[in-house]
Amino acid sequence: MSAGGGYLGLFQRKDESDPSKPLLEYPEVITDASEIYSVGTFAQIQRMTKADEEGHIHPFDEPKDDEEKESNPDHANLLIMPHRRIDLLSVDEIGPPIDVTVSHWDRLQYIRGEDSSRDDLIQALCQEVLSTIREVAQMNSLFKEQVVNLVPSSHLFDMKDPYRLADFAASLSSGGEVAELQALLEEKDAEQRLHKALVILSKEREISKLQKEIGAKVEEKMSEAQRKYFLTEQLKTIKKELGMEKDDKEALVEKYRKQLAEYPSIPDEINEIIESELDKLSTLEKNSSEFNVTRSYLDWLTGIPWGVLTEENFDITAARQV
Repeated sequence: MSAGGGYLGLFQRKDESDPSKPLLEYPEVITDASEIYSVGTFAQIQRMTKADEEGHIHPFDEPKDDEEKESNPDHANLLIMPHRRIDLLSVDEIGPPIDVTVSHWDRLQYIRGEDSSRDDLIQALCQEVLSTIREVAQMNSLFKEQVVNLVPSSHLFDMKDPYRLADFAASLSSGGEVAELQALLEEKDAEQRLHKALVILSKEREISKLQKEIGAKVEEKMSEAQRKYFLTEQLKTIKKELGMEKDDKEALVEKYRKQLAEYPSIPDEINEIIESELDKLSTLEKNSSEFNVTRSYLDWLTGIPWGVLTEENFDITAARQV
């Protein structure tokens, strides 16, 4: 197969997740034809690339020998262009790759003028699809980016073609379930296909609404927390400037010094240790573990009644009275 110009038949795998079933060693490999849906898409390969270990993208070339195969894993990126739907008639070889026989759909065209009431309904559904796409795009930036990138492709977006409009709407959805997308793929009636597209878009709209609400609440809480923090810091600075309040560490050091001043005498070597720990405390971050260790040590050092003595009483009578 060349790097571009080849064709593929694409079929969705049925979503049959069963926790009781054993995990497959290669889950991407189909082992039974019943695992895939019977309606798929005939697509052309526009470009095929592969990524090396550093993540750089290179044109796809077949490995030359076994050694190169080991150093170049068979991981490739495909850019494909869908052309039309196909029906799976038979699976001739399970592969991989799977060899199948298919039949191609004729292009479905909606002919206007045959039923005016149906024309009005189709027109209303098309307008609702467009309105929902605009609504979701306003709430979801990623969805909007997809719309902007895909709209210039006139063959994908045609207001006068309800079939293509429904397909375009479904292609924008990232939250559609496999069964819902497959149902739209298989639908041949224009009205029903538009209805199915609206269901998928409506789910996308609800998800986008929830994301927007969650984002607004988080932003509001962050704004409130930041505003409270800044106001608290400003208040601390103002009080400190006016001499109404001292820094937490300064107040703690002052408490220790006031407590030490009550003691008659402190041994010189002990006093040196206390002064050293007080200097360390003033330079440490309040939330650090070392700050808490130093504070606990100072609590113990300043809690000892240095120089506080009691008179010895050897009176046996007094001891008995006690």
